Parts: sequence; C-alpha cells; structure tokens
Amino acid sequence: MKQFLLRDNFFSLILVFLVMGAFAFFPFNTHLLDPLKHGLKDFDLMDLVYGKLKDPDPNEIAKEIIIVNVGSSNRTRAEIAEDLKKIKKLEPKVIGFDVIFSDEKNAEEDSILRSELENTENIVLGAYLSNPNRNEFSSIDSSGILSPKPHKIGFTNFVSSDEQSTIRMFAPYSQINGVEISSFSAKVLEISNPAREKELRERRKEVELIDFKYRNENFIVIDPEELRDSSRDFSFIKDKIVLFGFVGSDKNTKVMEDIFFTPLNAKFSGKSSPDMYGVIIHANIIYMLMDQRYIDKMPQWLSILLAVIICYLHIVFFIKYYVEKHIWYHLFAKVVQVITSILFVYLAIWILDDYSYKINTTPTLAAIVLSVDILYFYDGIVKWMHKKFGYKTYFMHGH
Repeated sequence: MKQFLLRDNFFSLILVFLVMGAFAFFPFNTHLLDPLKHGLKDFDLMDLVYGKLKDPDPNEIAKEIIIVNVGSSNRTRAEIAEDLKKIKKLEPKVIGFDVIFSDEKNAEEDSILRSELENTENIVLGAYLSNPNRNEFSSIDSSGILSPKPHKIGFTNFVSSDEQSTIRMFAPYSQINGVEISSFSAKVLEISNPAREKELRERRKEVELIDFKYRNENFIVIDPEELRDSSRDFSFIKDKIVLFGFVGSDKNTKVMEDIFFTPLNAKFSGKSSPDMYGVIIHANIIYMLMDQRYIDKMPQWLSILLAVIICYLHIVFFIKYYVEKHIWYHLFAKVVQVITSILFVYLAIWILDDYSYKINTTPTLAAIVLSVDILYFYDGIVKWMHKKFGYKTYFMHGH
C-alpha cells in the first residue's frame, strides 16, 4: 500500500493546485464571500507589521528632510515664489517641488514663479505620468507654466490599483515614449546622494516596497506664515533636503486632498480615512533609500515552491489520518490547519519585521485551506475509479 500512498499523495497535491488555479484564473460570480472580501479589502501583511509592530515613535523627529507646506489654494504663485526664494537663501542640499501648476492663471505671477523655479539649479520638479501601457507611459503632466529641463523632472506617481488602494510600493524609474524618467524620490536622491541613487539603480527592480519609518507628525513642517516670520531661525535647513508640497491648509488642519492610505494607518481593515500626504510618502521613500532599508520580496516561483512543500507535508499527514481514523479526521485536520496557518503567518511577520524580507503568504495559506477538504473530493474520484477500472489506491486500505 505504500506505493499507492505515495501516488495518492502526489495526485492529491496536483488536485489542490488545480483547484487553486481554477479560482485564480476563472473568476466565479459569487457573493458568498463578499463580507470577508470587503472586510479585508486591500489588506496586506505589511499593514499589520507597520501599523502595529513598527509604529513610529511620535517624539522622534526626522531632521534630514524638511517639509515646506505650500498651503491653501488661495495663495498666489508670487507668494510661493517668495517662499522658494527664502528657502534658497538657506542653502539646502536639494529642493524637491511636489506641486504641479497645470494651467496658467495670472501672467505676471506665473512669470515670477517660472523665473524662480527655472533659476534654481538644485531643484527637482514633480510631474505626473499618464496613459499607462504596461510599464511605459505616453504622456507627462508637468507644470504648464514651465518649460522645464528634462534632467530636473521626477514623476510623482505611486504604484496602486486605484485611489483607495494602500500605497506600499513605488517605481524608481519608468519609461515615457521609450525614454527613461526617474521618480521624484530617485531624482532627489540623485542630487543629494549620487552613491545611494547608483545603488538603487543597480538593484534593477521595476518596483520597490516602501519601508515606512515616519508619520506626518514626525516631520518638521514649515507653514507659509512661519516662513514669513522674521524672528524665526531656519538656519537648520542648510545642507538638508527640502520638499515643497501640500500638507493641509496649515500643518494642524487635516484636509482630504493629496492624501493616501499607507500601512501606517491605524485601521488596516475597513479604513475610515487616508493617513499620509503625498509629499510625506516621498520623504519616507527618500529616507529609506538613504538608509538602505530595502525590503526584498520572495520571488513568485519560490512562493509557489514553498506552498507545494508545505501542502505536500499536510497531505501526507492528512491522508493517513483520513483513511485510518476517518471519524476524527475533519475535526483533527481543521485544528491542524488553523495552527499551521497561524504559525506560518507569524513566521512571515517575524521575517518581514526582523529581516525586511516579504513572503507572499497567499499561495501557502490557500493550499493549507484546500488540503483538508480536497481529500473528500479525491476520495470519491479514486473509489469510483477503483470500482470502474480496478484502480489501486490507498483510500481502499482496509476495505
């Protein structure tokens, strides 16, 4: 019977992954799992690790990157140009401008801001890539009041499926009409720390996971009113990275504009509101790149191989129990299923938290779940084949 057991183990394993493939490639129109789907919509292991285990210290201040709030939409472009002029006098290492002026407003004020931006050498201007086709884009939306030099532009797009998706990744580089363009964060890094930008480029990753270190409140944010206060000392800006961007009408007023969900959101399931402004996400990315805190992701082939190995070990155990102690099989197998699933998730969390290595748990957890009930289906098939064709199977052991 041992040879039949080995064969049944193998074919049961194949059946598990055939069923997984059916669910993956053929979307079934069912609302049975809608409550679960909506409750865990866009959930990822990173949300649990960053939202709970890596919760930033609210008292820690990010000192290497300073945020200058452009403030409300009522501010004139001449006022923003004046803010930029004041920051330039403080001699920052690089200025990132995460603001897009998509149309002309006042010719005189547009001219003032255009002149100030174009005469700033160590500046990176944000732009938005649109009309995607796979990993390439066909158009770029930059400030309409400018004719920026290509080497000053960095795209501000994040990697997400829609506006409500949690931001966990960014693309360091992309293509527009066959020409490479750097992301906003990579371009800022290229000016402020060329060696770190070279390391990023040499990783040759289409996307990078973001290792979030700080929330909005961890950054020094300078409001326009503060910048105009002559009694304030901003000498600490010298040789720092300064990012201009929108952080509410003022830094103490949260506004639902240019704000996104991140893994640091206090509610990782059924989120109520976004938690981080776009410019703060860029700042987190730049910090990650400067500190070389990369998160490596297990390749898909290895995730599948891991799922196959763990599923096979379950099946070997379950088949013997199913045949020899059938009356207790379902209860016993379900207990084992829950315990091993919890242990596997805990292991994946520990590895991500301590070693910055992300395991795709979905294939393994799906295989563990299916391995219990698939044996009932397999049992029916092989017993029918035994009766019809004399097929030898371990499931007839004792009959």
